[in-house]
Amino acid sequence: MPPSITRLRFIAEGFVPVDQELDEVVPDPLVVMMNSGNRLELEIIVPAGVEADQFRAELKSDSLLIAGPARDLTELLDYVGEESHPYYQPPAPTVGTLLLGRPNSNDLIVFQHLRSGVELNLKITGMTGDAVFHREILKPLGPQEIRRHAIDLTQAGSLFHGRVVDHDGNPLVRATVQHGNQILAWTDNSGNFSCLVNVAEPKTMVIGHRSSATLFIHDYLLPTDGAAVEFRMQPALRVIIEVVDEAGTPIPSAVVFTQREGFTSNTHGLGDGRFECSGLPPDGVGVLVELAGRSYLQDLDTSKTTAKVVVPVHGSVVVDFHPPSPPGPGRYEVIVMAMKEQPWIVLRDNVDAAGGWSCEFPLVLPGEYEAQVDYHPSPQEQQEGMTAKTLDGQITIRIAAGQRSQIRL
Repeated sequence: MPPSITRLRFIAEGFVPVDQELDEVVPDPLVVMMNSGNRLELEIIVPAGVEADQFRAELKSDSLLIAGPARDLTELLDYVGEESHPYYQPPAPTVGTLLLGRPNSNDLIVFQHLRSGVELNLKITGMTGDAVFHREILKPLGPQEIRRHAIDLTQAGSLFHGRVVDHDGNPLVRATVQHGNQILAWTDNSGNFSCLVNVAEPKTMVIGHRSSATLFIHDYLLPTDGAAVEFRMQPALRVIIEVVDEAGTPIPSAVVFTQREGFTSNTHGLGDGRFECSGLPPDGVGVLVELAGRSYLQDLDTSKTTAKVVVPVHGSVVVDFHPPSPPGPGRYEVIVMAMKEQPWIVLRDNVDAAGGWSCEFPLVLPGEYEAQVDYHPSPQEQQEGMTAKTLDGQITIRIAAGQRSQIRL
């Protein structure tokens, strides 16, 4: 093994993963002791026609859930079995206090190698976590216990089912059915969908498919009578948006979205300040351009195949930073901000020795700015009680349109 490898992880079916730190001299043979692990299998029972894959499980505890080590999301994969892997690990005080899984091909959500003696708070949600269908506190698992636990969701909500077709009545496969911010289901090969819902208030219904214009329905109240519904999509429109400044210079670094009914969609950059928008409905569409801390919103005429967004001519500034001697082991961040603007404009970039302690902000809206450097301590410094701080030497600069400024901090 190369000298750069200082840690090995050992994984075996039915055993708790083990991290082995390597000394400069590795014994031959290297003996690693592994302990048998446990296994929790959650069986999701759903109404006929509903796919178990529409549900997610959240296993949570105030203390550490996992029996072995894990430093990040990748290493947490070793604690959720087969296809039912963690799909999101939000910030938590300790990695492993929260595990999230989804059903595998056998409609089982499998958690394995959990700490024994820990009470388990279980929550079953929809795909996006907004709707909660089941809550339960599970008794702790034994060190080597294999437990199958059934969760009956057949009475946990109302059945919502229907069909999504194009403007000619042909079924649309893998169309997304969304209510508010919650994804409910995808259509099958016949354009049909079935899902369980427990939302009583009306929200915007959003039906999306790559070949059709996204369908928005205001204040849609999900039916509770079990009647099937049909959603008919319209042909998709395509518009090329060009972003330029007042001098006609293309701005390829802009971030461009389309916006309708409070929902935003990404565009595809074509280079040279051109962006492709597809799947657009015939009306009510806006284009949102984000550039250098500012947003520019205008209506989009989808009856035309091209559109142009004109932004002000920007300036630029190069910041040369002179670090203390010797530099700290943490991170130095240059901040350029216009506090008098509404909303505030705050631009950030890091400087280090590799970049010559210099950075450039290529697009800055003309005006008066303040520049400063913040120091973010290293993990070791944080353990010693150090917190982020602003260094002395704040400076005021004025950015002019079309001009390149240079300052020293």
